[in-house]
Amino acid sequence: AIPATLDSEAECVFECILSGDSDALVCRGRSSEIPHIMPLMNIPAAEAELYCRIHGIETGEKAIYASGPEIRESGTDADTEFPKLAKELLDEYTEEHPAAKYALVNLMEEFQIAEGRDDSERES
Repeated sequence: AIPATLDSEAECVFECILSGDSDALVCRGRSSEIPHIMPLMNIPAAEAELYCRIHGIETGEKAIYASGPEIRESGTDADTEFPKLAKELLDEYTEEHPAAKYALVNLMEEFQIAEGRDDSERES
């Protein structure tokens, strides 16, 4: 199980859209032989954090918030600055449009479903 929350998944989708990386968007969670499950994917990070505090579950900020596209591996300033800017932009937009993060995660799921249909159509 991957501790990805609504916030981290929406940020990932937003970064993929901004960078034009549709492959990462469609393949998210499918790139390994072992299927990924993300039970917190539709739970806002603040709610997950609150639940953990109420029930005495220790978490690090990284456990709740850390996730993102696998594309940033070089560790350069540009690689770390882009996610920060994307997160700030998404958070600002979400203040005016609270359903934005849900919409982004739903968009990713729709792309994945459509890609799955395309694969099955090609095989037949």
